Amino acid sequence: MIIITTPTGAIGHQVLERVLRGEEPIRVIARDPSGLPSHVRERVDIVRGSHGDTTVVNQAFAGADSACMRRVQESGDQACSRNLGARARDAGRC
Repeated sequence: MIIITTPTGAIGHQVLERVLRGEEPIRVIARDPSGLPSHVRERVDIVRGSHGDTTVVNQAFAGADSACMRRVQESGDQACSRNLGARARDAGRC
């Protein structure tokens, strides 16, 4: 399972499109899944919410093998970085 944390962002959507070319299962974190194209929504597992929410991050990273994490620029930026970093460390991948 590959996690992509900013699937509608300037970089995240490009990463997502490239990863979709492969066979690996994909999970994304999205505050508003309607911003994802329909072909993407049909193919990926979507965890709705914010990176600043520990519950959302834990749900998204459950069973993950790898992740593409992009630092987000929002009011909860420090919480986002802490949540994503902690999850990666817990998995022994950071």
